[in-house]
Amino acid sequence: MNGRCGRGLLNLKASLVFVVSLTALAGDVGSVWAQTTEIGEITLVIGSATIDRHGKVTSAVRGGKVQAGDVLRTTEGGHVHVKFIDGALVSVRPESRLQIVAYTYVAERPSESAVKFSLELGSVRAISGRAAEAAKERFRLNTPFVAIGVRGTDFVTHVDRGRVSAVVNQGAIVFTPLDSVCRADGIGPCAGERARLITADMRSFIEFSMGSSSPILKSLEALRGKEAVVPETPEESSAILRRGRSAVDTPALAVADYATQSNLPEVAKPLMWGRWTGMAVYGDVEIVSTIEAHRGRVPIAGASNFSLFRYEPAPLRFDAASGTHNFRLERSSANFIPSGSAEPQFARATDGKLTINFGTGGFGALLDLESANGTRARILGIGRVDDRGIFFMDSPDTRLRGAVSRNAIGAGMVFERELHGVGTFNGVTLWGK
Repeated sequence: MNGRCGRGLLNLKASLVFVVSLTALAGDVGSVWAQTTEIGEITLVIGSATIDRHGKVTSAVRGGKVQAGDVLRTTEGGHVHVKFIDGALVSVRPESRLQIVAYTYVAERPSESAVKFSLELGSVRAISGRAAEAAKERFRLNTPFVAIGVRGTDFVTHVDRGRVSAVVNQGAIVFTPLDSVCRADGIGPCAGERARLITADMRSFIEFSMGSSSPILKSLEALRGKEAVVPETPEESSAILRRGRSAVDTPALAVADYATQSNLPEVAKPLMWGRWTGMAVYGDVEIVSTIEAHRGRVPIAGASNFSLFRYEPAPLRFDAASGTHNFRLERSSANFIPSGSAEPQFARATDGKLTINFGTGGFGALLDLESANGTRARILGIGRVDDRGIFFMDSPDTRLRGAVSRNAIGAGMVFERELHGVGTFNGVTLWGK
């Protein structure tokens, strides 16, 4: 065990809510800290997934509780989302095995908390909660040959065929191959010559293959088409969800259909909005099944309420020759959530303009909003558009995510606009020419 990990363990006090056995921790990756209290709840299950608890295997169900020692398994097409007692969120993606080795959270003294996972195979997205934020030196995600520590983070890890890769969506991670210095029975980030710090601002992902000397950084461009390492479901793309402000509900989907596409087969409708939470009822859209929305489409951008699915019969590419496109607002669905309230109000977008310029790689958006109680706001967005036609902007009070359809005949955009001390607008928009 490295010195840093050992010091972190010795600092754990007897006042911890859960009993931690140093003897068990000194064992291998499968060792389980003594803890029987429920530490989290399953908020979403898609497809087939199970929980292995002390050798007894049961189906994972929404609302089910998890404990330290549980092993979560998903089959092909399966997803399990868990919200932990400190607000942390973990998404276990298809064909994955994740063990919750330990989860001790001390609400009164969060710096005394300790969290440890073991990803044996597949992909997991982890979004730090209060335990990892307050006790970064006591968070660890182990893989068969890499240890990952955090710096207040949202990251995705994938394990497959002797290779581990990770991408950081927010914050930073410490990515270190396991060896005699960085041991699997440790906790917290490892130090040493092979340790690598990677941040979201680096726009890179990190990879380590068994037998290699050190991890290597690669451009995010190399991830195109590798669904296992990038956000895969709308909940995972949500800035709101990262802050633990919404609960996942039964998926339902809202269709975005363009009149100019009426002669195309169903799968060729260019853009479809999926509604994934029960925050409000949107009466101006058609609802279809999750299976239908996924058929032939890929998730592009999302928030806690919605995700945009785009039909891509082949990978879409746009370049400077794709020119400039001006769109008008066609349809929208929106909420307004007053500060201090969990109850959304109906809202509407009263006017809007959207310009995409592939020549400069930028976009501009204007959107006027009004809630049922008369609260008004304006979105003025300027940001980037990439060669896949995906555009985005983040500012302290405004978040925009969207994409154009093939041939740039339409666009979809999800928005969140915060009015500090007043409330938050959020929703989706559809644009045409």
